[in-house]
Amino acid sequence: MYSVTSSSWSERIFSCALLIGVASINAIPRLFDGMMILCLLISLGTVCSNTKHLDKQDRLFIGALCLYPLVSAISLLQQGSVELNEFDTLSRFLLCVPVYLFFRARKIAPQYFLVGALIACVCFGATALHEVFRENEARASGAINPITFGEISILFSFYTLLLLKFIPKHFDEQKILLAKALIILAAGLGLIACVLSSSRGPLIAVPFLALASLNVLQVKFKPKTLFVTCSVIICALVASLYIAPVASRVNDTLLDLKSIQQGNTNTSIGIRTEVWQASWTLFKAHPMAGVGKERLVEEIRSQQHALNVPSYALGYHAHNDYLQLLSELGIIGLMSVLALYLGAAFMARRAAPTPKLLVLGVCICWLTFGLTQVQLAHQRITLIEVITLVCFFAYYKNNDSIRSNQESKTDT
Repeated sequence: MYSVTSSSWSERIFSCALLIGVASINAIPRLFDGMMILCLLISLGTVCSNTKHLDKQDRLFIGALCLYPLVSAISLLQQGSVELNEFDTLSRFLLCVPVYLFFRARKIAPQYFLVGALIACVCFGATALHEVFRENEARASGAINPITFGEISILFSFYTLLLLKFIPKHFDEQKILLAKALIILAAGLGLIACVLSSSRGPLIAVPFLALASLNVLQVKFKPKTLFVTCSVIICALVASLYIAPVASRVNDTLLDLKSIQQGNTNTSIGIRTEVWQASWTLFKAHPMAGVGKERLVEEIRSQQHALNVPSYALGYHAHNDYLQLLSELGIIGLMSVLALYLGAAFMARRAAPTPKLLVLGVCICWLTFGLTQVQLAHQRITLIEVITLVCFFAYYKNNDSIRSNQESKTDT
């Protein structure tokens, strides 16, 4: 594990970054823009003062954090775009670099983050139940939008369940049973929040998270336990169909699919299929670098007839991270994001079960959520996912360092 020290040249860079950043706050009309520049420059100074203490995996991870912002910034600058608000989402990745360095320099106790996830799940569940059954909302959305609300609920439900691995061993049997019941109840409330958000995409992550957990933890069910578990899951799924918002969402989906079969794509799913086809066509025309960051909607509008896109499908993004990235930034853009999530998962493949699952959880969520949503267009889910990945990758690295030191002492 490295310690935080500074050399003379890095201190000068850090000081200059602070000076330029503070000046930018006064020079730029929008306070947020100035603060963003200050934070980014502080990030640069922090990186410069710490990189010599990092190992190869640390450098690869930090490089992966910077890839997507770099590719996107180059694309925006090539278009002559200098609007700072277009760099907001990109800054979320860069600002997580000093967060990683901070946690990497300290021994992280991940259970505190997981307890926070537990509290969040309870709040999500209570909010969703209140919105749907007291305020008669069609979909639970929290303080954001239904899709993001559902995604965060699933992500935090998974991490809440991982608290089962951190129950103190000194607890007596009664306290252990109570802790397990509380954890499962909180995770259930998070799942209820996702179901009541009527978001289809986040639920895709559930079987992948379950399979990853069973594989990493090497869980082997007895036939009776497996039968009971499957029965409970099936009963819960059937029961959810009798909840009005869920039943309405399922019915709408079936009607959408029926309309598409009849040639009518002026539906929620139908519009997505139109934009998906247009995005794929644009990608094939510009495979390496795409049509340009933030230009998908404009390109579809300007090439409406050539792409054969109906007027009611104009003005929408791809509702798919992979197609959005391929069409706007090409193969380079997609690889810049996959380098972060797949790269982190690959580097943690030989980790101990708990840190491995902590890293895999957010990677699986991003990869599956992206099938039906453009997460990179929503700053909140982007920030939550990147910070979560950064915290747990730092925990994996620290845990790995401790294991290596223990093995070295054993050998000597």
